[in-house]
Amino acid sequence: MDASFVIHGPSIKPGTEIELISNTDVAPTAAQLLSVEMKNVDGRVLTKVMM
Repeated sequence: MDASFVIHGPSIKPGTEIELISNTDVAPTAAQLLSVEMKNVDGRVLTKVMM
């Protein structure tokens, strides 16, 4: 079962399409955007969507 992931904001590249991601990628990506450090997490930062 898949879900949609929509991200929008001043630090996000408009119109960028990303491949299938894991739910564990959402928190590290949000942390990066908020300048919060997350250590030892399973997910990855979705740098492709960031300016």
